[in-house]
Amino acid sequence: MDIREFDHWRASQFRDFAGARLDFRVPCGEPLLNNLIERHVLPRVPALRSVRLQIREANLLVVRVESATLSWLPALTIPLEIEPELCSATGATARLHVRGSGLAAFLAPLMRYISLPPHVRVANKVVEIDIAGFLPPKDRPTLVAWLRNARVSTYGGALWLDVALALDGGPISP
Repeated sequence: MDIREFDHWRASQFRDFAGARLDFRVPCGEPLLNNLIERHVLPRVPALRSVRLQIREANLLVVRVESATLSWLPALTIPLEIEPELCSATGATARLHVRGSGLAAFLAPLMRYISLPPHVRVANKVVEIDIAGFLPPKDRPTLVAWLRNARVSTYGGALWLDVALALDGGPISP
């Protein structure tokens, strides 16, 4: 396949494939996720010096965060429980709940004062990440319209993303 052909399909919003359904499962290991954080999150959040992610069973992530602006603050280890469902009527949002009662849980509400990307919100002890914010702006409306279901789980040291898409933008029939 020639890349120009793919670009043509993309420009037409894949109309030649209307009615196609895609169900896929993607494993994301710690090295991949940490690389994405390093390349796409840290440059946008100058208040953070480093962020390292560890994947645990039972939809738990352990994040080690170091502040660049509050250098006196020790590195924080924050346990985050992931809600499995990523889809709702308004789009795809990852919700991460801060667990525990240590220093990280105490400081979690202060995260809203850090300059975060616009698609990341913090309220109380919940971090909400609008998944569409990571997509190129010109592709967001189409890809969000195609999204039917998305779930996340952790197993075997990986974060697993299960996604269902329908390329016609309409409801999926059984």
